[in-house]
Amino acid sequence: MKVILTQNVARLGNKGDIVEVSEGYARNFLLKKNLAREATKGALKDTLNKKETKEKAKDEAIAQKLILAKKLKEEGLVLNLNKNKSGQLFEKIDKAKLVKIIKEKYGVNIKEGEIVFEDTVKSVGDFEFGLKIAGNKFEVDLKIE
Repeated sequence: MKVILTQNVARLGNKGDIVEVSEGYARNFLLKKNLAREATKGALKDTLNKKETKEKAKDEAIAQKLILAKKLKEEGLVLNLNKNKSGQLFEKIDKAKLVKIIKEKYGVNIKEGEIVFEDTVKSVGDFEFGLKIAGNKFEVDLKIE
């Protein structure tokens, strides 16, 4: 019997997967515990449409990230932050802060894992960080004023 998983099931599949299982297992366990639903024509069509929509959204997000990365590589990232008289920043700049700044400034969601930045910057100056998106690596100049 074909079923569509509504939740991740160990050793069977992930949410949204269409799997073939015995009728007894499907009716007595998966359907009873709401871990799956029967794979009717309408349900299959709906599931495939959802997967397709999800893939398109993922592809669009990657395309936006690549466009942003190319732009940042060419132009660099200039930050004008609060500092004291000796040039020390009132806040540190690390991966998490870069994610937040990029989201606010450009409206693109970059994950911390996509940023290659080993330092924690606490002063004014010129620095560099990398962006790894879809297997491509981009070096970005970071200028803190």
